[in-house]
Amino acid sequence: MTVISDGVRLACTDYGGAGRPVLLLHGLAGHTAEWDSLARLLLPAHRVVAYDARGHGASDRHPTDVSRAAHVRDVVAVAGQLALDRPVLVGQSFGGLTALLAAAAHPDLAEALGPVRPIFAGPRRLARHLAALSESSKYVQYEDDPPPCDVPHQTPRADPRRSTGQDLVLVEAGPRGPDPELPAKIGAWLDSWPVPFASADAATEFFGGGPAGRAWAAGLAEHPDGLRPRVDRDVMVACVAENAERSFWTEWDRVRCPALVVRGDAGWMPETEADEMRVRHPGTDVRVVPAAGHDVHLDQPQALHDAITEFLGQRNAG
Repeated sequence: MTVISDGVRLACTDYGGAGRPVLLLHGLAGHTAEWDSLARLLLPAHRVVAYDARGHGASDRHPTDVSRAAHVRDVVAVAGQLALDRPVLVGQSFGGLTALLAAAAHPDLAEALGPVRPIFAGPRRLARHLAALSESSKYVQYEDDPPPCDVPHQTPRADPRRSTGQDLVLVEAGPRGPDPELPAKIGAWLDSWPVPFASADAATEFFGGGPAGRAWAAGLAEHPDGLRPRVDRDVMVACVAENAERSFWTEWDRVRCPALVVRGDAGWMPETEADEMRVRHPGTDVRVVPAAGHDVHLDQPQALHDAITEFLGQRNAG
């Protein structure tokens, strides 16, 4: 299944289900199949959809625009073209920032969709380099932006008990930054891959073993000389270039919908970041998943499912 966003082809997977839609957004250098275990658990209570981000997996590998705004446009395009009404946005790491910024730019995603049109002009080793993974959205035009003025605009905090009909789940993802060294760290990490990998087992071992290692190995493509990544190094570096410049607390302050923040107890999201998110967005639900690293969705899919289900159940009960 393919969605076209600004001329970029996005490979989508519709897992089925007939309930409230859930849109899953993977992390940097990842791929849709990382979500297979969680998706099965969410069925049939939800219609579950995931897609390979631009520059990743089976989507167009060399898009000309990998800005924060472009990734947000892709969320809108996928939700619109696949008729996902007020989807629950679930994103991990890089994809979590996409989800956060989409929620900030489109408080009511269903209204933002309308006719689909342009709206505006890894594994544990990777986690070591993602201390401040949060792309920029400085070129996003927010729906409620005021006219330019000399007085700084103060966005009122929404009552967390009042839902816009949208919910946000951030897995090992938050708005902190900037990290001027991040692009170089990502480039060095990708350069360290022993490409081509001789076998899936060799790749799994390199990526740390276990479910996370197997999932990352599964994202490689077969070539005559072995297994190679389905991402381009320079595209991945460009994807995080904006992270080097700023934090995204302003965008977090704009989020109006209920939010669940999930950390792995051995992950790389600082407790202080999650605490600050809760202070600035009262009512934010913060959970810590035991025996999980940065890839919570791979290490503990059942626990993540349970946290999401409880969070959504509380929202419906309220």
